[in-house]
Amino acid sequence: MKSIKKRFIPLSFGFIFLNTFLWGLSILALILIILICCNVIDMGTSFDYSMCIVVALADIYLFYSSINFLFGLIINLKESEIYTYGDFYPKVLKLQYKCSLSYKDIKSAKIIYSHLNSKRQTIQLKGKGPSMPIKYIEFLLTDGKKERMAVSYYTRKQFIIMLNLIKNNMKVSGNVNRLNIDEIMQEWHSLVGEKNKQIDYLL
Repeated sequence: MKSIKKRFIPLSFGFIFLNTFLWGLSILALILIILICCNVIDMGTSFDYSMCIVVALADIYLFYSSINFLFGLIINLKESEIYTYGDFYPKVLKLQYKCSLSYKDIKSAKIIYSHLNSKRQTIQLKGKGPSMPIKYIEFLLTDGKKERMAVSYYTRKQFIIMLNLIKNNMKVSGNVNRLNIDEIMQEWHSLVGEKNKQIDYLL
């Protein structure tokens, strides 16, 4: 038996829809700029071409947001560790920080719903977090520390595959602890009904 390496990219409908929307707007804006600058579209003599600059900047921001959204949620399983790149937003907006942990250091894991970022800190911009709680997998390490990775936009099937691979790699690393996947997955839909009380605001 050996460690299994795999890179996970979210494939949920929400993730695909949002990225398709961002890329679609970006491409349309780019095409519009090209057509205007090449005089294919006649905007008239009164048209202010500074608007092209505004549209171009907006286009760059849309591309940036899409790429940032993608990289911030990728989870990599390597031979000896799990890591995520984290998003590239400034500290006042940051949700997912760069995170890496060794398989041999994992004691247990659970699903957490939180309005806080991955370091369990409030979002600094206006003192507000996301309107909807973020779904994290929270790892408890043998030294008592906790690490979180956002999994909101992963499908249930993807997440179960991820947990099984992590469990396998923990065993290969010599870790005697084992993840209880059935127990972890009980919280996958915990936002439904009475389990709303499990949303983490302060911890």
